[in-house]
Amino acid sequence: AQKRRDIVLGLMVQHGKITQTEADEAKRIQVADKVLPEEERKTNNGMKYPAFVKLVLDELREKGDFDLLSEGIKIYTTLDPKAQATVENVMNNAANFPNESIQSGVAVVDTKTGAIRAIGGGRNYGTDLLFNRAIDIEGRSPGSTAKPLVAYGPAIENLKWSTGHTTVDEKMTYPNTNQVISNWDGKYNGTMTIREALYTSRNVPAVKTLLEVGLDKPKQFLNNLGIAINAIYPSTTLGPNLHISPVQMASAYAAFGNNGVFNEGHAITKIVYRDGVTEKKYTPEPKVAMSDYTAYMVTDILRDTVS
Repeated sequence: AQKRRDIVLGLMVQHGKITQTEADEAKRIQVADKVLPEEERKTNNGMKYPAFVKLVLDELREKGDFDLLSEGIKIYTTLDPKAQATVENVMNNAANFPNESIQSGVAVVDTKTGAIRAIGGGRNYGTDLLFNRAIDIEGRSPGSTAKPLVAYGPAIENLKWSTGHTTVDEKMTYPNTNQVISNWDGKYNGTMTIREALYTSRNVPAVKTLLEVGLDKPKQFLNNLGIAINAIYPSTTLGPNLHISPVQMASAYAAFGNNGVFNEGHAITKIVYRDGVTEKKYTPEPKVAMSDYTAYMVTDILRDTVS
């Protein structure tokens, strides 16, 4: 910064804006002496929607356009301010959480387009734009929300199962191990349809379903939904080794509600360059991720989860 300042001062002398004496006097000031100590700096709390801003900046960086920020581009985003304000109010209300240590990440994605309307980066997310729980993968398991993506969706897609296909919820171990697969309530409920198995979130039927469909086809099913995974194991349907962000999860689930068509979650629709005319589109192309009947049946089962 000091070198740049001295160059400017030299140019000001050259062009007759100041005298050499004035320039020499200004150059004697050390820039470092004028920098406030960190503890005295005021934090800028004026930024609106910091979690969404972080998302936009990350998307610019991913597309290779981050450096264009200094050139006066206009960025058009998918933000719904009312939805974003609602998310932030929920996230910042301590009454919504059992204690201070509980954290959360939220993603609100348009089912038809993949447009990210709002995100919650964490409780009382600040303007430092650091770890954003809605988009940064933390290595946490998505738990049973993986079941439609890893087991039931691929089974309906590849084995043509109906929602009335039966399975047995019974005591069993993972293949070639002594590790017993348990359910959340410690019970086994016997013969049931996959509809009931999914809406009551039984673990054993989910693992059985994955084993029947095989470990390769679910990998392709996930890839079609924008989720890359190196390997699938019998336990993957319960969440382990499937590390995805809330935005990725919401975007994948949106395909179920969009007749099987997947749209990658995105926060930017386009950028317009400094000339005000030239623009670059950011909206991704929709892709068919699964058959419409798979999307319909999984969605229909998930309605029962809610009711």
